[in-house]
Amino acid sequence: MFTKIPLRLHLLMQYSMHLYACISDLEKVVKRLQAEHADTITELEKTRNMLIIQHKINKDYQAEVRYS
Repeated sequence: MFTKIPLRLHLLMQYSMHLYACISDLEKVVKRLQAEHADTITELEKTRNMLIIQHKINKDYQAEVRYS
């Protein structure tokens, strides 16, 4: 035979389960955002390195044009 759970306890249990589901979803979102952030940092570093190389090429080219 089932014991009847008081309404307040039932509502509290439902609310707790809902909060747990929300926290679980938020943890997934945070992990995904952390991975995306790491990817963005990697791409920015690649872009920075490319710009440094391009700057050196431009500088060398300007010097070459100046002295030719």
